[in-house]
Amino acid sequence: MKISQVTRTTTASYFVIASLLIALLLWSLLQFRNAFEQNDAYNKVWGHSAIELNEIIENYLSTGEASKLQGAEDFIQNTIIPSLDDIPRLSASSHSRAA
Repeated sequence: MKISQVTRTTTASYFVIASLLIALLLWSLLQFRNAFEQNDAYNKVWGHSAIELNEIIENYLSTGEASKLQGAEDFIQNTIIPSLDDIPRLSASSHSRAA
């Protein structure tokens, strides 16, 4: 085998390895960004339910007005439930593995 053939084979191998590393880097960046987007979605739902809904319910409890409770129901229907669509659903198989 000539040196030129070894050099060409080595160069081609380096290009293949570099291409694979670039593809792996792009895939990992997408996975990383998806994790942050999911975290933001969880935080948004938590903020709506733990902070804002809590304030609405505490307002109802402090005043005793039943009309304030309707505001909580509206908040759940119009704000919390639509924001749940951004959260990924667990499949039945992954749920059973976690148990």
